Amino acid sequence: MLVVFTGGDDLEANEETLDDYLDCNCPQALQDILSLCGNRKVLFNNRTKDENKRLEQVQQLLNLVDAIISHNGKQPFTNELFKKLKEKASETEKAETLAIKMQLQKKYDEELKRMTHMIESKLKEEIGKVLDLSVLLCLV
Repeated sequence: MLVVFTGGDDLEANEETLDDYLDCNCPQALQDILSLCGNRKVLFNNRTKDENKRLEQVQQLLNLVDAIISHNGKQPFTNELFKKLKEKASETEKAETLAIKMQLQKKYDEELKRMTHMIESKLKEEIGKVLDLSVLLCLV
């Protein structure tokens, strides 16, 4: 498997390489996919008018396809990689879900603590007022 990225022209406009972009903005799921693919990736510049650039991009893609076919014993596809990719995606999704649940639980606990403190403070204040009133009534 290999990953084809488009938008190379946008990266060029920002004077950025694909590796620069991936180093800064690559989500964990995509990192896992790239790892499983042996970091095989190709970037296409969609808007180039330069015929040499177009041919170079296509040749890079074809070279990667040939390398994959050679690596897989002249078979263009193996089910093993697909299974690994699905498993890794499932693991990543579970980890992300757990992290979100933990964050939500932490926020819930913090809010509960804040509200409990606020209620206790108000309750103490009201008890104080009742006691003050009781003292006044006793004095009367």
